[in-house]
Amino acid sequence: MGLFIVNLLVRLRTQLVKLNTYQSTFEKMWTEDRANDERVRREAAQERQIENLRTPQLMQARARIENQINEILEGVGPAPPRGTPEYEQFMREIGDYLRNVEGN
Repeated sequence: MGLFIVNLLVRLRTQLVKLNTYQSTFEKMWTEDRANDERVRREAAQERQIENLRTPQLMQARARIENQINEILEGVGPAPPRGTPEYEQFMREIGDYLRNVEGN
């Protein structure tokens, strides 16, 4: 009877050692996962900050470009149908106009 109890205690100890090993592994994984989640949150916050700074600048740039395009279209007039000699002349005039705008 005594050896039976000793055998059960040895098996219990083995299972407790396994459980302890699994528990420390789980704790390590949980800590790494928590650190990774925190890093992802920080990166997302940084990206939001950058986007918040970038959005007004992009809107201003887009408005400037739209104004320039409108000025170009007002200065050139309506486009003739594609494939016609007038269309080719029209495209050359737009190219010349754009080169003049870039030069100023």
